[in-house]
Amino acid sequence: MMLDSPIVLIALATVAAGLLGIGFLAGAVAARRRSQGDRGTEPQGTKREERARQKSELQQLAYSIDDAADYTQDVADDLQAFNELVADVTRSMQEDSNGAALDAITTSSDLLAKITTLNEVLRHRLERAERRLHEQAQQLKSYMSQARRDALTELPNRRAFNEELNRRIVESSRYEQALAVILFDVDHFKRINDQYGHAAGDAVLRALAEQFQSILRKSDMAARYGGEEFAVILPMSTTDDGIAMGERVRKALQDFTVSWQDHAIPVTISGGVAQWQPDESAGDLLERADEALYAAKAAGRNAIARHDGRRVEVAIASPATDAPPDRRTADPTASPLAPPQPSFREACDQLRQQLEQLASKTKTSSIPPASSSS
Repeated sequence: MMLDSPIVLIALATVAAGLLGIGFLAGAVAARRRSQGDRGTEPQGTKREERARQKSELQQLAYSIDDAADYTQDVADDLQAFNELVADVTRSMQEDSNGAALDAITTSSDLLAKITTLNEVLRHRLERAERRLHEQAQQLKSYMSQARRDALTELPNRRAFNEELNRRIVESSRYEQALAVILFDVDHFKRINDQYGHAAGDAVLRALAEQFQSILRKSDMAARYGGEEFAVILPMSTTDDGIAMGERVRKALQDFTVSWQDHAIPVTISGGVAQWQPDESAGDLLERADEALYAAKAAGRNAIARHDGRRVEVAIASPATDAPPDRRTADPTASPLAPPQPSFREACDQLRQQLEQLASKTKTSSIPPASSSS
């Protein structure tokens, strides 16, 4: 039977692969949407970006499904035509065996010639479909990679970070290994955007991403967590290890400047460290790291704080010696021995005191002396 030929079997396998690919794509989207519930509370801007990414992903998925469905339908149509010819040949041969006329043999020969031609056409179509499916697989692989990477900084995005963190938590639980995370936030980022423009802010984020990649270990993972916030996974690391790494990043950036047009933009960063505890979810771990980050911000920024599971503590505050020097200079024409000039508030206080003293003297001098008794 021609239905057992390799060409037919390959065609059937191709149709099955196309249908399987469609199911895989749909399942992947459903799984990603289910995983959104584990991401915690996100800033409003991040939510809008996430919705835009989801819309783009669904559009790309629809295109891929339509394309795969078209090729699957083409192969199915060819198979149907092939099977119809095989059925005609089978009927003709049955007629021959029953003593049909000689022209039935001629008809069967014509049908066999058509089968040979269609067999060759089907083979070329299957080869083309195979190449197309391979291209679709490569495009899907590239698309999935882009969906897990931040377009601005080229770092993994929040989704990729959450997936990796959950994987690391399972690994740490199984092998009883330490695991720490750090949440970093760029200090005064809004001021940078307001003063230099949003393009300058983007340049700062790109420069910081390069710094993270050069400072962190190969086993660590840095991601853009949202806006001006970065997140770092430190495998096999304790809270102390996280503080040491956070301080390494902080010190590297406190004297760091980003060149933008004719400006050198100073950048500092604050961080919150937390170590994973047994049976703790990724959301709870990140919440503790976020509380530590808030404490670092409240301590004056350019600082590192930690959450040990019971309380938050500022581990490394920005020392006064780390602050940039005041570049304002005194009037060069003034005498070096001249006393410092009082501030406006001090001058007002001095004037008020002098007026009170003058009023007190005037009141005392206007009272007549008491007469002595005889």
